Amino acid sequence: MNSRKWNGKVVVPFSTCAGWAGSTLDDIAGLAEGARIAEPLTVTFASDGGARMVTDPRKVSDWAGRVAALV
Repeated sequence: MNSRKWNGKVVVPFSTCAGWAGSTLDDIAGLAEGARIAEPLTVTFASDGGARMVTDPRKVSDWAGRVAALV
């Protein structure tokens, strides 16, 4: 990823996790040097291994609307 030219590009990083996102969004931003990083989002699921989303679905929906407005 870091071999590409990111100047003038917009990167919208997102991740999913089961309790702890770590540095994923920062890592993505670091690899896309020169890009404008917009609307990063981590969606968290229950850490018991189930499919229950902890992040409020309205937050994801609002995020999707903001991302759509970027294009």
